[in-house]
Amino acid sequence: MTFVWSRGRQLLILLWKNFLLQVRRPIGTVVELLIPPVACMVVITLRFTLFEVENRCHLTFDPDPLTLPVPQSVYQIYYAPNTSQAANEVAAFLRDQEFYWSVKGVASEQELVDELTTINPPAPPISLDDDCGGGGGNVSVGCFVGGAGVVFVGLEGDSLEYTLRLRHEVGDSDTWHTRETSFWLQRPGARVTDNAYLAEGFLHLQNRVARALVDWSTEKANISSPPVQVSVKQIPYPSYHIDTFLNWNAAILPLLLIMAFIYTAGMFTKELVLEKETRIRESMLMMGLKQWVLWTTWFIKQFLFLFVSSLIVAILLKVASDTLICQSCP
Repeated sequence: MTFVWSRGRQLLILLWKNFLLQVRRPIGTVVELLIPPVACMVVITLRFTLFEVENRCHLTFDPDPLTLPVPQSVYQIYYAPNTSQAANEVAAFLRDQEFYWSVKGVASEQELVDELTTINPPAPPISLDDDCGGGGGNVSVGCFVGGAGVVFVGLEGDSLEYTLRLRHEVGDSDTWHTRETSFWLQRPGARVTDNAYLAEGFLHLQNRVARALVDWSTEKANISSPPVQVSVKQIPYPSYHIDTFLNWNAAILPLLLIMAFIYTAGMFTKELVLEKETRIRESMLMMGLKQWVLWTTWFIKQFLFLFVSSLIVAILLKVASDTLICQSCP
């Protein structure tokens, strides 16, 4: 019991000493308490004066019929393996679909890659301002220059598997990013940028190969294959809101809060250094003060100061929450 009373008395005396030193500098105390709320008020004021929520209407898109544009030169299509009778039959249907492409078979996928990269090196990535590389100045979606490859994995029974191989470079990028399901930075609104799978001819080639497989399968089953027009269309995007304050707030608010509390941290460090420099700490330790009692008093003092500032900030944000972060989920 004596031990508890002794340590408790030391704790109360040190708390009284710390708060007495704080009261003796009233201007610094007021600044420590008011800087975080003032920073919060600056954010709220900017919200009401500079930023507004902009409403955007829904977006719809026109369909693309997956029609291959007529190129300036013949499309070169390679397929593998040419040792499979089924693959050769499918390639024959593929060859009959268009008059402006050449279909050539190779023995393996590696030979197909060699044809695309070595024997027939891919041309530079074309722009949608080019007419399939001809410089016509017309927007042509679906062009793929430098050749393309089709690897039939399995054509036995109910298994109809194949792989499409196009050049590595695509548009302004150096890869297709096939493992990414979305942009790393999500923004409100629909994607209106060019889709490489559509612009570079991947979907057009996939449609032609799928059609050749359908014709081959229906002929084997003695079933007529009706013509089917396939088109793709981007999913419509609903009405949404654009709030530039949210992006600004996400970037600036953490830095602003750190700057708001940095004065308190600086003054706390100054008090610790001053206590050690004047040998007050060593004197108290020599008189029987325990280290944990010393640091507990500093913790309680700083906790109370930060609690008051944080409470004021929380009240301000709660009062202004309806207009400060309204419609934060578009």
